[in-house]
Amino acid sequence: MPTPAPVDSRDSRPPADCQQCVLLRVCTSIPNGDAATECDDVRAARRRSLTPGAVLYRRGDPVRGIFVVRAGALKLSDVATSGEEIVIGFALPGEPAGLEALAGYRYQRHATALRRVAYCEIPIRQFLRVFGGAPRVPAEMLRITAAALDMSMHRASIAHRDARARVAAFLLDISQRLAGKGIRSADFFLPMPRRDIAAYLGLSLETVSRVLQDLHRRGLIAVRARAVRLQAFNQLACLAWGAPESAPQPA
Repeated sequence: MPTPAPVDSRDSRPPADCQQCVLLRVCTSIPNGDAATECDDVRAARRRSLTPGAVLYRRGDPVRGIFVVRAGALKLSDVATSGEEIVIGFALPGEPAGLEALAGYRYQRHATALRRVAYCEIPIRQFLRVFGGAPRVPAEMLRITAAALDMSMHRASIAHRDARARVAAFLLDISQRLAGKGIRSADFFLPMPRRDIAAYLGLSLETVSRVLQDLHRRGLIAVRARAVRLQAFNQLACLAWGAPESAPQPA
């Protein structure tokens, strides 16, 4: 397994991307110290990067820490008894990975870099110490866990819809998650290849490509390779969730 490369931590200024991090309040809840300094100490000691295709952790590995993507994206997956890969989800900038390991102290899925990934790692002992020592952290972790559960429910809610509905819901979900982190949400680059989108949605690669081109021809999106622009939010929502169709919303 490729060894994560350490990132230079000599600059003690907290980077702007920490403002979008779901664990920001966890880092800043370390007791007995200045919040910004303490957060930087945790982050700088464990800032890492992965090259595309590198594995951050595998299913069954003992838990060593909780991770947050700073740039790039992780694919979260498992392997069926048949050997087929099951794509469970994707961790985008500002989102955590590895939280499921808190239940049994072993990771329950594989996490693989889709592109070059920069991430923060909070060692598990430090994470648990912060969790127990700061009153705000349990409530914050409840919020994070609820968000992760919402992602799982989203996947389940579209599992039995038709192909266009699944693809439209997927694009809207990516857009909403980016918007929640203050990232441009109408124009974005899909970090995952279409085969991973297909595996996540339970569709064939050919079907995903055909639906994307159909949405493009209808003017609901503009797509070029992995670059996507959402041009008709309301109509995409109609396809995804069956809401009454209305005029396209400006991107």
